[in-house]
Amino acid sequence: MLNSTLKKVRAEAEKIGIPVMDKEFHCKGEFKGIHKGRPNAEDLKAAGEFAASFLD
Repeated sequence: MLNSTLKKVRAEAEKIGIPVMDKEFHCKGEFKGIHKGRPNAEDLKAAGEFAASFLD
């Protein structure tokens, strides 16, 4: 898994007054044949569940 960029994104966003939550979602994506077939149905379901968690 790649390192998260959340801290860097938060620091830059907060400089201009945009708050950033601690929640983050990661999903593999196909790139030049690596992780072929991603995101897949399971990844999309997980993304949907992550998005829905903001509505709770």
